[in-house]
Amino acid sequence: MPYGTYLALGETMHHEDDDGEPHLHPPSRCHVVIARRLTRLLEDAVPATCEVLPGFGWRMRVRSDFEPEIMVPERGAPRPDLLRVAPLLVVDVTSPSTKGDDWGRKTALHAEGGLLGYWIVEPDVDTLTALHDGGSFQVVRRIDGGSVTLSAPFAVELDTAGIFTS
Repeated sequence: MPYGTYLALGETMHHEDDDGEPHLHPPSRCHVVIARRLTRLLEDAVPATCEVLPGFGWRMRVRSDFEPEIMVPERGAPRPDLLRVAPLLVVDVTSPSTKGDDWGRKTALHAEGGLLGYWIVEPDVDTLTALHDGGSFQVVRRIDGGSVTLSAPFAVELDTAGIFTS
């Protein structure tokens, strides 16, 4: 799809474009519930200098727009239409159609774009994996049960029972 056609889609839910290749997918109920729970958790944890933006777009570079479930940028960084600087944290909730992209292409592009923290949430196995960028993403913690406190890019306590319980 030409980039101009992609832009003409407007505010269609859950659309991303990477160099002319669109990725369109409606989320499942489980997907939406987990994203909402993590949004609430992050709203209580982020420093006052940051804000939590569910479903907002990030233009990493020309022709590479992403719409993660949740982003945490510094307050004042977003423009009215898209974030154009790297956020501190991106959270993606996988689905069968996106899991390969979340772990592959998007992880590499997010590191290239200067993202500090990337959480990949896998509802099918009740797992949240926290990655931190040190030039390329490294797994900091894989959480598949219980509670844990992460310290980067800011301190947040995660309880998987509260995230994955249906």
